Amino acid sequence: MGEIIHVPDDGPDGRTHGSIRWHADAGASVRKGDLIAEIDYRSGTATVVAAERGVLHETLVADGQDVVPGGPIGVIVESPEEFLGLPWGVASEVEASDLAEETDRETQDGNTA
Repeated sequence: MGEIIHVPDDGPDGRTHGSIRWHADAGASVRKGDLIAEIDYRSGTATVVAAERGVLHETLVADGQDVVPGGPIGVIVESPEEFLGLPWGVASEVEASDLAEETDRETQDGNTA
């Protein structure tokens, strides 16, 4: 079964943005426990490891891009063919995450509708 990879919720304060640094490329085979990415925060680094064996089918954010705790960053599948039949909507989850991030920025800027 496939897995959407999320930014760990254990950032310094649970809300801080961090910058992602990938250690595996899309299409790479990964084993359970392999280091996939690191999230650099001002106060430290969080690691992202594979929860299952498979293929890192897709990275949803670019190396160096800012990410928020809990946000989707990639997809691991048993095989590339499995991605086509995934029961959950990766695109919808990414769009929802982007919308939440945009709303947060607007609220911080005082541009709420």
